[in-house]
Amino acid sequence: MSSRLDANRAEGPRLEYKSAAALKDTSRIARAVAAMLNAKGGEIWIGVRAEAEVPVEIEGVEDAARARRSLEDALCDLLEPPWSAELGTIEEVPHGARALLVVVCRENAGGGPFAVLGRDGREFLTRAGARVRRMSREELARAFSKPRDPRPDGEAMRIIEDFRGLVTDRKRFPDRFWMLATPGTPMTLPFDDDSFRANLHQTLVDPARSGNRPQGFTVVNRFATIDLRAEAAWIGADDDAHWSLRIDHGGTLSFHVPLDVLAFNLPFRKERALWPYVLCELPASFLRLLDALYQLAGVDDETPILFDMGLTGAEAWTLGPHSPDALGYRTNARAFDRDALLWSDPLRFTRRELRQRDAIALRAVSRIYREWGHDGDFLPREWNRDTKRLELPD
Repeated sequence: MSSRLDANRAEGPRLEYKSAAALKDTSRIARAVAAMLNAKGGEIWIGVRAEAEVPVEIEGVEDAARARRSLEDALCDLLEPPWSAELGTIEEVPHGARALLVVVCRENAGGGPFAVLGRDGREFLTRAGARVRRMSREELARAFSKPRDPRPDGEAMRIIEDFRGLVTDRKRFPDRFWMLATPGTPMTLPFDDDSFRANLHQTLVDPARSGNRPQGFTVVNRFATIDLRAEAAWIGADDDAHWSLRIDHGGTLSFHVPLDVLAFNLPFRKERALWPYVLCELPASFLRLLDALYQLAGVDDETPILFDMGLTGAEAWTLGPHSPDALGYRTNARAFDRDALLWSDPLRFTRRELRQRDAIALRAVSRIYREWGHDGDFLPREWNRDTKRLELPD
C-alpha cells in the first residue's frame, strides 16, 4: 500500500478516489471494491475529492477509526463473497488533523468472481481504465470456469426455499419475521442420545446456557413448553401463528413470529414501527442458540452454515436509525416501500466463525437496516463496534 497520497497521480485501473461523502452510501465503495477484485486489485482512497480523475481537495475523514469499522461491516454485507483479510485491508493514513481511509484490494484474490448485492440481486463489475463497468458475458463465463471451492449446499438452499414458502404464505400468515440456519453439508444431530436430549431441553429453557439474557427478546425462555421428539424439537409448531422455534435432526434451526412481536407498542396505541432492541436481540439470541446447539452436538469447525432472515407484510412499517433515545431516531425513521424483505442470497459462514455469534448477527441486522434505506453508522449504540457484541442491559 502507498504510505502517502500522491496528489499528482490520476485515477486509473488500480486507483480510485472517493470523497468523504461516499461513506454515507457505502454501496458506491462496494462497487469500486468488487470491480478491483475482479480486475487486478488496487487502492481506493476515501476522503479525497477528485475532478476529471485528478485529486483537487484533500478532505479527510472524521473519526476515521469509527468510519473504518463501519465500512468493514458494510463490505461484509454488500460483497459476495464477503470482505475478509484474504481480500484486502482498510487502513487509516494520517493526513494533517484528520486521516484518510485506504481500501487495498489484493491482486488475484481467490474465491471470485466478486459481486455487489443489492435489491435486484447480484451485480458483477470490473475496471475499464478509471471507470467501473459491468462484466461481459464472456468475462463472467471465464471467471466462473476457473476452479473454485465447491459449495455442496444445494440441499441447504432447498431447505431455505421450502421454509420461505411456509412463512410467506399470506393465507396462513398475514405478516411474519423469520430466521433459518442450516448446515451446508449433511449432518445428523444425536436426538437418540439421552444425554444430548437432556442438555438440549435445558438449553431451550435456560437462556444463560446459550449466553442469552434471563429476560429479554430471546428465542428461548424458562417458561417455554418443549415438544421433544425423535426427529425434532419444537417450541410452538411450524404453523403456529404466534411463535415457532424448531430444531430438526438434520441440524436446521428455524424461527418465525408475527411482526407485532417486533413492534414498539404504547398502551392504547399501536405503532407500525420496528423496535430496534427486538430487531437486534432476536437474531443475536437465535445465533447464540445455534452455537450452543452445535457445541452440544460436537459439530466440526469447518462445517459450512447458511443463514436466512426476512420479513413479509412489512410495507409502511418504519425503522429509525441509532438507539431509541438518540437524536434523530424519530426524525430519520424510514417507512419500508415493499411488502417483503427477501435476501437475494443467505449469509454463509463456518462453524468456527459462528463462535463469534454476535458478529454474524451484526452482519444480518446491518442488512435489514440497509434494506430500509439507512446507511453509514446507523446501528444502536448497544452494538459494541470494537467487540461486535450486542450489550443490552438485563
